[in-house]
Order: sequence, then C-alpha cells, then structure tokens
Amino acid sequence: SDFAYARLVADTPLVARALARTALPPQALWIRRSDFAIAGAPLTVQEAFLPGIGVAGLEDGAGVEGDTGLDTQAARCMR
Repeated sequence: SDFAYARLVADTPLVARALARTALPPQALWIRRSDFAIAGAPLTVQEAFLPGIGVAGLEDGAGVEGDTGLDTQAARCMR
C-alpha cells in the first residue's frame, strides 16, 4: 500500500507513547502509516521515527557499508 507521512507534535498520543520509554525530551516526530491486507484481514502499521534513526551506532563504528543502525535504534527504544 501507499505510505502516508506526517510530522506530529509532542502532545499527540502516538508521539507521547513513542517517547515514553526513551530519555528524549518531548518533541515532534515523523510518523509513517500504511495499510496492508494479510489473508484478507486489514493491518494498519504506524511507525514513529526517533531523532537518531539512521545515525544510531555511528559513533561506535556501526552504520557503515549499508548498515543504517536501524536495528540498534529499535532495540534501544524497546528497553
């Protein structure tokens, strides 16, 4: 499906939930939404992109040769 993007302000519930488990201050985040169908059942996916996405791990040598550090960033967010 097509992707929809928006920059949501800090007091939006989706952004508040995304930032709740981080040490980041309240701030606007980019959000991506897409709708899919799996075996005929609808599935909506919403993703919140934290400020360090795509640069996580660059200080410790990760993020080179095509590794964007996305898995590292996701793991940090889930703690």
